[in-house]
Order: sequence, then structure tokens, then C-alpha cells
Amino acid sequence: MVHDQDYDLSDSDDERMEDAYDEELNMAQFRVNKADEEKKSIQKQQELEEAALYYEPIDPTKEGVYHVKSFDANTEKWRWKVDFSTLPAKHYSPEFTAGPHKFRLLVFPHGNNVNFVSVYLDTCQSTDVKLVRFQITILNQKDIRESFSQEAEKKFGPADNDWGFKEFLDLKRLNSDTGFKVDNIVYFEMVVHICTQPYLVDPISYDSRKETGFVGLQNQGATCYMNSLLQTLYLLTYFRKAVYKMPIDENEKPQDSIPLALMRVFYRLQFDKTAVDTKELTKSFGWDTIDSFLQHDVQELARVLIDNLEKKMEKTDQKEVMRQLFEGMCKNYIKCINVDYESSRKEPFYDLQLNVKGCRNVYESFDQYILEETLQGENQYQAEGFGLQDAKKGTIFLKFPPVLMLHLKRFEYDFQRDLMYKINDRYEFPPEIDLGKYLSEDSEQKKEDNTFVLFAVLVHSGDVSGGHYYNFAKPFVNQERWFKFDDEKVYEVNENLAVHDNYGGEVKKSKFFWLNSNTNSIYKKFTNAYMLLYIRKSQITQMLSPVEAEDIPQHLEERFQKDRDEKERKKREKLEAAKYCNVKIVRDENIKQSVEKHGTGLTDIDEVDPIKFLKEGTFGELKERLHFIYGIKPECQRFWRWTKRQNHTYRPGDLPMKITDDEVSLERRYPQIKQLGGCVELYLEVANEPFGVVKNEEEVEHTLWFPEPFSKYLLLFIKEYDPQQKKLIYRKSVYAEVNQTISSFIPNLKKLVNASEEDDLVIVEEIKPKMIENVNIDCTFKEAQLQNGDILTVQRVPPNFNMEQFEIPTAKEFYEYLSNRVSVEIRKLEDPSKTVMTVELLKNMEYPEVSQALGRVLQVDGQHIRLTGHNPYSGHPLDQPFRTNANSTLKDMIQIAQTGSPSKILYYEVLNEPIHDVENKKELLVTWMNTKGQDVEKFKFLLYPEQKMGELRQMLESKLSERKEMQNSVIVLLVISGSKITKLVNDEDLVKSAPSGKGEYLRAEEMSLADYNIWFGQDTNIDDHRLLQVQHICKETSGYRLFGNPMLLIARKEETLGDVKKRLQEKLQVKDIDYKRYKFVFIVNMKVTDPLEDVDDTPFFELYDKEKSFTQGDVVFAMEHKDPTPKTRWYEKPIVIKN
Repeated sequence: MVHDQDYDLSDSDDERMEDAYDEELNMAQFRVNKADEEKKSIQKQQELEEAALYYEPIDPTKEGVYHVKSFDANTEKWRWKVDFSTLPAKHYSPEFTAGPHKFRLLVFPHGNNVNFVSVYLDTCQSTDVKLVRFQITILNQKDIRESFSQEAEKKFGPADNDWGFKEFLDLKRLNSDTGFKVDNIVYFEMVVHICTQPYLVDPISYDSRKETGFVGLQNQGATCYMNSLLQTLYLLTYFRKAVYKMPIDENEKPQDSIPLALMRVFYRLQFDKTAVDTKELTKSFGWDTIDSFLQHDVQELARVLIDNLEKKMEKTDQKEVMRQLFEGMCKNYIKCINVDYESSRKEPFYDLQLNVKGCRNVYESFDQYILEETLQGENQYQAEGFGLQDAKKGTIFLKFPPVLMLHLKRFEYDFQRDLMYKINDRYEFPPEIDLGKYLSEDSEQKKEDNTFVLFAVLVHSGDVSGGHYYNFAKPFVNQERWFKFDDEKVYEVNENLAVHDNYGGEVKKSKFFWLNSNTNSIYKKFTNAYMLLYIRKSQITQMLSPVEAEDIPQHLEERFQKDRDEKERKKREKLEAAKYCNVKIVRDENIKQSVEKHGTGLTDIDEVDPIKFLKEGTFGELKERLHFIYGIKPECQRFWRWTKRQNHTYRPGDLPMKITDDEVSLERRYPQIKQLGGCVELYLEVANEPFGVVKNEEEVEHTLWFPEPFSKYLLLFIKEYDPQQKKLIYRKSVYAEVNQTISSFIPNLKKLVNASEEDDLVIVEEIKPKMIENVNIDCTFKEAQLQNGDILTVQRVPPNFNMEQFEIPTAKEFYEYLSNRVSVEIRKLEDPSKTVMTVELLKNMEYPEVSQALGRVLQVDGQHIRLTGHNPYSGHPLDQPFRTNANSTLKDMIQIAQTGSPSKILYYEVLNEPIHDVENKKELLVTWMNTKGQDVEKFKFLLYPEQKMGELRQMLESKLSERKEMQNSVIVLLVISGSKITKLVNDEDLVKSAPSGKGEYLRAEEMSLADYNIWFGQDTNIDDHRLLQVQHICKETSGYRLFGNPMLLIARKEETLGDVKKRLQEKLQVKDIDYKRYKFVFIVNMKVTDPLEDVDDTPFFELYDKEKSFTQGDVVFAMEHKDPTPKTRWYEKPIVIKN
């Protein structure tokens, strides 16, 4: 038996083995180091060979800046020969060009405040240069292969006209010994590439329709795989025309009809100016939001979608379209070698799955597809009338469709490791392929031209756990123009990017950037073609002919024109709505309602209904509007802006708005409302009577409705506390002079709250809900540091006031009550998803007070109520209930330690006995397992910690007596943890030793009396049996994982492995077809042995005892099979189109 670890050894053997191990370890490390050195040497040699190939020799006769080479119209190589001994601290080179632009080098020969040569590329003050990629090199004059380079990419702008490397080359290396400076001469080489692709130069304002004639598709979350397929089918104009011709009901809606939704997507791709959304299409599939965030296989979607459309076309004129486009035919055959007999079957296909592994290109995959297999020996073929015969088995093609969909098998299942993996091997697919040799000699197509032209490449970038899909396509007949469709964006690209860069495999990235066709080549290992579409060359014009106006049915044109008109209408409405803002006007009536509801503060601004008003409208016009709504004259209105103070309260601002502000527009005063959804929040002060009369310069009197100047007065908001009603009442806003003493203002306050002259007034300031302070009435308002928008709360105290008559006698105490008040959702623990009621409690209540309060509402004895908190992360009750002796308050019960915010949910149970008695006992949860190894029910018991577990077992015997499935059986208790049996519970064990959750639980099960006597020591004849547990395991990427219910097993002396396997199958009731897939192993010292194969007739004792000899611990017998409830992975969930 082969194990994952070595056997135990004796001490002397152990020492010798340790020495040998150390020696082998040293040798292994030596081999690793040597291999690393060889690898680095080879890599260095490759770099030198590449450098020798692409660095031109130095020409010492040339001076200054001179041209070396042009790579294309926008990529140039220049050199600059310079005498470093003559350079100042900062020096510009002569100018050189790349494309239409001028450049120069900026050099700091002695460093730019660093001990390095500093070099920058400068744009000569040009403002036209956009995106540039460049490489600057100091040439090595001794060995040009050892030249030193750095490269960068930069978007230049008016304020950004140079970019480069502050620490380019260490000054210590700039000498004749290294070859970088010889006789004070230094050679710089500059390769400059001007990026002209619009999507690189300015990706934010890039317009796909303008640059390419196409638009993209919006990604709903993980629908890139669908987008890549839809774009490919859309560009296949024969398919698009067929979709347009599908019959639809005029009353159908796109979200209910797949054909109509697909037509609409295609129509919008053809005519819209921006990326098209696909939400209606996915809704027509029957998908919800979650489905849109699950990534699937694009080839699987192609099959399901085409099949769905074909079914919908069955009774229409378009019923043959899908077959005409995609259906090919192959023949599977078995042909006898020695007799004249052949069996064959024709089989249609809509796509072909080609092997990637072991194949270098499409041709080798086709060769493998039609490769014949010889049936001989044990695999001979039973030929009717001839008996067993040697034969050839294979596949040959009878017909290829006009559009050939090739699915490259990049994802495969590893049966050894039981996991999916991606094949990233290099796999080539030419622009044209000739498939004639793969056709049967009997095929009608054999005499035709069977050349197919590459039309589309669908790419997957990522690994088996996910990634990104996009596609390339060549949509125009007789034009070698490739386009990349990547969700919302569409780009025109070259054939290298579309084809060669998607072969996959390892691609070495050159250090000379202009030699790299793909700037992302470092990721190429994970980015490769996944699906290919080829079109028969002779039919390419038919498949890709332009879609003209007459190809779109009139009823569709009219319908979609209505959609466009509706879209335009909504767009106009949105533009119109952008001219308006919301204005929230808070009046005293709003404050009164808010105080009555909440008590603290002045208003909840969210509860105030907004008024829609033009942003460019003036405050004078707003007053006219309010005059119309509320009947308040404009001159009697004054606005204060609400502001958020540092203490997080919301009050009217420091100063009111001036009368001259009436001519100012809202957007000028509050620029932030220019943004969509901006809101202006104002307090409307109303003057019911004139404040006074003033004279102007001409001595003409006019009415003054509000006090002036602002600096002389304060606007205060007055509340009254009524202990009789236990509530705060808002009275009104008032003015006070800043230099007036508060005591002199008391008569005004008494009048406001209808207090008599004999009544005293207690005045407190509501600084914030939890900060209430007494006001010193001997101070002036200024000395008391009161300001506009402050709140004063007054309480009348009559001469005969008796505090004991009131539950909450003072305003301060009432504020404290408000700060402690909280609404709590109450739910039953046994039904935790439903809220029974919402009750108002105080955060400073202790456990008995909370339970008594709930008892009164629930009409049960509060001493019988047990409370449990809420876990907001799981959405379920906490594992453990609260204890009454923990001195916890309601605040502690609802507070979430990690966030500091309250959950405001409590769960309750009504117990049969008082909570104090229950807390002195231990709660035991027991899971009952039937004889088939299935968990059936859970029970809860309360026992004192010093009671014995035998009493619990007797309680279970009584409760489960009628449910027993065996005669002469007893109930036993086991401790289960992580799908392992960790303990057999004895009757003498104390209750306090039983598990209390945290991954462990008690399991009760039925056991025959004979087995009970063996397990629990009555039958001690160990020669007749072996005791062990059976576990379920499955293999995952990281190793083995336990799952399911472990079991106890008694192996008898006469049993073989086959007998034990059969007994387990009968117990678990597993079908034969499924049980054949099970593997059986031992687990020894936490290591899994090799599967027990071809040893079913071997005595189980022999197999077990052999493993037991290697350990002092337990040996576990395990069944390796698939977990019936595994975690679902994205590639395992099938695509379903429900409509």
C-alpha cells in the first residue's frame, strides 16, 4: 500500500535516514541553484542575441542628432552624439521628429538633485502632441548589446511638455570602463512612437460609431460572453435579416418575446449612436438580475439561443434558416476489416468541438477528429451475421455549412484531480482553411471549393474561475478590416491583434516595445481564442451582404421609430428637468409637526415635500410662488438657508438673506444645484405684523417687516416641555437683542407659553439631542454664546409644582428619555424571519426590565422570557441567548460591536420555567439520525451540569421509543465535529462536558444491543471484530474535504472488503450505478491512502491491520465520492432560456 508519507522507523534507522535526507536536500538545493544559473545564463544570451539584432552599429563619423531608422509613419529611431564634458547642468538636444511632431531630449548630465543621469523627452512647447510611447537608451560603446534602456508612455498636455527618468543611469556607471562614456562622448538613442488610435489617445470621449461605424453593447455585470456572441451574430447579416423577418405579435413587448427583443437589439446596433443595453433581451430569456451576474460559456449560449430561435421559426417561412446557415452533416461508421460489413449513422451538427490539447492548429484538430480507431482483441465489433470482427471506427464529413462554428476545447475536466482547468496552449488558426480533404468521397461538396475564410474570433481572457469575453470580426466583403468588440467599445485593429495575438501559449515580451504587437503580451498565457467562425468563401457575399432599408419590415421600422420617438421624448424631458431643482421650504407648521413626532431638532428635511422651481429663477420669483401657494405676501417672507453644524445638527444659517437677494437666481447663489438632483433647503420666516417703521434719506417712512441690522438681533426657536403630556411642543421663532439679558426676556417667553406672573420658568438650551444645558438668565444672549438658529426649551413651574406627581418631571429628564428611546423589532426565535411587533423601549433598560416590558405586551410572565440578539451579517439570531446575570442593558443587546450601530432586532422564547432556573441548567441540542444515515429531527433538552448523560439518553429513549426501526436496540450519543465522530458519549459522562456548539454537536442514533455491548465494553473479544468510523470525503483542488454524516462500523472477522462495502451500500441505500463510482480508502495519520482496488475478496481484517501497524492513532475507513451538495461554480451551472 502506497502512502502519502513514510512509515515509522526505529531510532537508529531514523538517524541514518535523517543524515541521508539532509544530504539529499543539499543535493536538491544544489541542482535547483545550478538550474537557476543555467536559466539566467540562457535568458541573458537570448537578450544579447536580440540586442545584437536590433541595435545598429555606432557610426563615429556622424555628429549631433541623426536619423537611424523609420519603423512606420509614426515610429522613428534617432541618435544623439554628445560631448558630456561641454554640457551645462541642464541641456536640450537638437530637435528631431516622429510623425508630424518635433521633440528634443532634456538632459541633466550630473543629475537632477540625484546621483543619476536624468533624461526627459520634451515636446518643444507643442500643444498638439497627445499620447507618446518612447524608449531612451544610452548605447554601450564597448559592447552595444549591453546598452541600457528605459521606456515610458505619456499623455502630454499644455502644462505637461516633458516626461522621463530622474534616475536614468547611475553616475558611477558613466565611465570608459563600462563603455557608456568613452573620451567624454555619450550616445543617446531615442525611439518615439506617436499613438494615433483615438481610443488610446482620448478613451473618455472616444466615439465608437464615429470612429468605426459600429456601437457596443452594455455589460449588465457579467454578460460579456453574451455580448461577444450577439455582436458576432449581428455582423452575420444573413442571420440579422432572418431575425428581422421573424413574425411577431403587434401587442408583444420586448421583455416577453425573444425574437422581438433580439430584433430590437440588432436594430439599435444598426442605428443608435451609443452602446445598446440588453436588459430587455435578458428579461425575455426569463433571467433576473442574479442571472446577469453569472458568467457562462459563450458556446453553450450559442447552442441554446439558436435552438430557441429555430423552434420559434418552425411554423414560419424562416423555418429552414438556422439549418441553412449552421447545419453540417457527418457520418459515424464502423467498417469491418476482414468481411464486407459496414454500419453507419448520419449525424447533423451546428458546431464542432475541436481538441486544443495535443494539436498545434485547426488542421491537426480536424485530422484528430476523423482519425480512425481500430477495434480488435477484447474490443472487437459484433457484426450482424459475422460475429466478432476486427473493424475500423471513425467519423467523416458529408457536408460543411456556409457558416462553420468551431468551438475550441480550452476547458477540460481532469478526472484524476476532479476539477476543471483551462488549456492555454498555443493553437493556430489561419485566415483561410481548405477542408476538402475531410469530406467523404461520396459527398456532393467534394467537387466544390471548400475554402473557408475566417470571419470572427471569440476570445476568453482569464482562467477556469472566470474572466472576460470579447470578439474580433472582419465584417466587410473583400476588405481586410478587423474590429474589436469589447462590451461598450468598438475599435478598429490590425490582423495581428485580431488573429495572431489570440493563438495563446507563452509569448516572450521583447524589451524593444516597437517589436511587441500586443502591449498586454505579458498576459497572453491566459488570453486566447475560444470560438471561431469561418464562412465558406464562395458564399461570403451572400452571408455578409449589407442590410438595406427594404430588409427591415415596415411594421418593425414603424414600431422602432415609435421607440426612438419615445426615447427622444424622455431625453427632452430629462433635459427640461435639468433646468429645474427641488426647493424644500420649511415653515413653522413643518417644525411643529416634526417636534411633535421626534421631539428633538427642528425638522426632518426628508419629510418635507419639495417644490419644483427653475434654477435660473430668482428668489423674488420664488416668493411670488409661495404667495400663490400659502397666501403669504412676498414682503412678509424672509429666507434662511439650512446648514449642517459641526455637531451634526441641522439649523437655519448664520444670517438671513437680504432683500436685495430677490434679484439673484437660485443657481447663482447656490452653484451646487447645477448638478442633476440638486436641492435648495430654506427656512421661511414669516412676519405676521410689522417690526417697525424706518425713514430713508428723503425722510419717507416705510414699513420694516424684519429687524435690521442683522448683527443686533438673534433668531431663536422656542419649545415648551409639558410634563403632564410628556412631550415637547414647538411654539414659534422669536427675535432677541444680542446685548439683552436673558432674564429681561423672560416676560416675552412667559407670554409665549401662557405662563402666569407667579409661574417660574426653567430654560435649557438644546445644543444637540444628547447635550442639554441650563441657561444662565443673568447673562446676555451674547455672553451665553447663543446664535441664530439655536433652540431654547422652557418649562412652566407653578408655585404648587410637585415633581413626584410626574413620571418625567423635568425637560432635561425628558431629553434623556428621548435619547434612550428606541423602536425594537420583536421576533419569535422559532420563526426568526417574521416580525411579531415593534415596541418602544429604553436603551438603559436592564434585562429584567426589558423582559417585563415584553411580557406586558405579549401577556405572558416576563420571568419566562429569554432573549437572543441579532447577527446582521448572517441575518439570523446569535448562537447564544443573553444571560440575565450579565448586567447588560438593551443598548448592549442591540449594539453591534464591529460597527457600533444598533441592529434593533430581538428574538424571544417563552420558557416553561423561569429564566433564572433555566440559566442554571445547560441546554443540549441533539440531532436524531435514522438507520439510513440521515439527519431527521433536532431536539432541545435542559439539564443541570452535574447530571449524567445517561439521563439524557433515557429521555431520548422515552421520546423516540415509537420511532425505533430495529428490535432489541438502544439509543447512543456521539459527539460530531467537522463530519468526524470525536467521542462516544458514556452514560457516566457529566452534562457539563457535552458540546455547546462552536462546530460540535450531539447526535443520537439507534444501535443494536449486540453492537452496543461491543462499542461500550460489554463484549471485549477484540479478535472477532474491528471498531472504526466511516467518513465521507471528496477531492478538491487543495486536497481532500470531509462532508456528510460519519458512521460507526464494526467489521467482523469473516468479512471481506466486498462484504463491508455491500453492508455500507445497504445502509446508505445507494444505487448500484452510483456506488460504482465510489472509491474506498483508509485515512492514517491524517493522510489518505491509495484507493483499495481489486481487493474486494481480501479479508477486511488483513487490510485494516496492515494500516493500523503504521500508527498508534485511529485508522478511519473512508468513502471517496462526489459531495451531493457542493458549492456551485460558474462553469457548472447550465444556461437556461426560460421563454
